[in-house]
Amino acid sequence: MTDGEFHRSWWHLDFLAGLNGTQYFIPQKGYKFQGEETRSGGIKIIDKVTYNPDHPFFRDFKYLNSIVPDGITAKQTIPSPSVLFSNEQAEVFDEYYNGDFNEFLNDTIEAYKRTVQHFYDLGCRYLQLDDTSWGMWTSFSKGTLSPELRPFAEATVKAINSIADSKPDDLTLTMHVCKGNYDSHYAGGVGAYDSVSPYLAQLHIDGYLLEYNDNRAGGFEPLKLISENGRQQRVVIGIVTSKRPDLENIDFLRGRIEDASQYIALENLCISPQCGFASGSLSIK
Repeated sequence: MTDGEFHRSWWHLDFLAGLNGTQYFIPQKGYKFQGEETRSGGIKIIDKVTYNPDHPFFRDFKYLNSIVPDGITAKQTIPSPSVLFSNEQAEVFDEYYNGDFNEFLNDTIEAYKRTVQHFYDLGCRYLQLDDTSWGMWTSFSKGTLSPELRPFAEATVKAINSIADSKPDDLTLTMHVCKGNYDSHYAGGVGAYDSVSPYLAQLHIDGYLLEYNDNRAGGFEPLKLISENGRQQRVVIGIVTSKRPDLENIDFLRGRIEDASQYIALENLCISPQCGFASGSLSIK
């Protein structure tokens, strides 16, 4: 059970701004989605990125964990470390590290490790990393990842694996690859998973949540690399959409599951809606 993002104004910026060394700001423009421009928000890295023991997300998780029924696992979601990578389009700017990406990455990994441990100490046993980077990178690649993006993909693998390898054994760690959701519009992620699947298959996580609600995601063939990595990871395919009111036909869903089971064992396969239902606090009618 999760409270989703009801405590947040932004799915990602609230968490990132809660780390030490970062600062939330309001840029002149919002994010460009297919169909509209979002409200504006961004992050500046103004000091060494470190763990914040007073991060407001800890308070929110404590509340959620206190009200879930016995026998129910409270699930916490936070943005992936890659979301903090300096990116002008994403309105994330480095004003401290002066281009020393390795120092930034190591500091960010350490901050995440301690944050994950704090969630665990509060009783968290299921943590999900929300990662829009993979979905966006597919937009700029065909078949294989573009050369200029490979260092960022490799850095993301390093960061997530460092977090996964240091977490307690009984903490489930998953990753949701999102292609954007704002007023039911998508941001990017038009490409299939083929270009990023070699990197996704390297992750030491317990499961993946992947959007597969329309043809922008391509086929299920990239799941084969995950199936063959020997980790017996769960894969949740988001074949039910929250972006349109039409109810999926049961035979259609069965067919999609059968298609996916050609590439990953049925016992490791799950289904879900492709993404959250909220689209930003100011867009709720």
